[in-house]
Amino acid sequence: MRITFFADHHTYGQLSNNGGTRTILLSQKELERQGHIVDVVASVDKYTWHKHKKPVRSIPKDSQAVIAVSVADIDPMLKKMKKRGIKCRPSVWVRGWPIWTMSEQSIISKLKRLFTIGGRVYVNASWLHHKLTANGIPSYVVFAGMDDWYDMQPDNAYCTVGCLYSKRGTKGWKEFEKLHDILGSGYVCENGTTAELKWVAFGTEKKGPKWLDKYLSNPSKSELEGLYHKAEYWFSPSALEGFHNPPAEAAMCGCLLLCRDIRSGGTQDYATPETAHLWQSVEEAAEYIRNPDWSKVLKCQELIKSTIGTREQAMKKFVEVL
Repeated sequence: MRITFFADHHTYGQLSNNGGTRTILLSQKELERQGHIVDVVASVDKYTWHKHKKPVRSIPKDSQAVIAVSVADIDPMLKKMKKRGIKCRPSVWVRGWPIWTMSEQSIISKLKRLFTIGGRVYVNASWLHHKLTANGIPSYVVFAGMDDWYDMQPDNAYCTVGCLYSKRGTKGWKEFEKLHDILGSGYVCENGTTAELKWVAFGTEKKGPKWLDKYLSNPSKSELEGLYHKAEYWFSPSALEGFHNPPAEAAMCGCLLLCRDIRSGGTQDYATPETAHLWQSVEEAAEYIRNPDWSKVLKCQELIKSTIGTREQAMKKFVEVL
């Protein structure tokens, strides 16, 4: 197929160092490995996490599928498709609920308009599918798939807790700070001994909080894998994600997940009561660290493998849906 991803919104589109861009570029790479011709339309390319195919400035006229990579990209995509006389079915791959860029009413209105003109709506998480169904918008769940992440024993003598660092309020970093305030450098066990704790994180900010024992800025995959291997617990406090990748990656590296018990956190396609510790308060999360159920780790890995699958498997399913 000739597939085109559209990421050219003047403000909220383009390619930069973030998880959303990474997903699109890795999807492009895998689809091309499978024999398809895939382009990404963008005017600005600031993505540096890995080498990638250069974006194009306009939608190829022989495109068989044109896919907006966000709700914001729908309108400029439709405008440019009309201008170039491109007749294939337009679609969007919703990979988040961007209420920081527009109102929820606007999001729903744009998706309904796309559907009413014959377009399709794909989502990367089940909770988004349920959200759209409740608003009368049919959608298809299309996961991006998982890279290869290797499980191994933590390489230090401490219990280590990890988390994604971000200044955006919906990411929940203040909850991680509160967890640190509760547990600090360790806690007293029932037998009177002290369990020592370390705290690690990664993010796009150049520097992390000084109280962290380790922080990685814009890490490579191998660096990130090393950080996951240092952690025994991965704390996920985010309240608004599509499919939340870092906890799934951490789980595949052997971390026990501590996930906020909220559907929009983007973890509930793999973090269930059987596969992760779900918390509604930070105090509850702290108690799970004191009394962990390590049997959940293997169950989570198996669920990810069977439900989410590899990137290769996910992209084959994407093409079938297209």
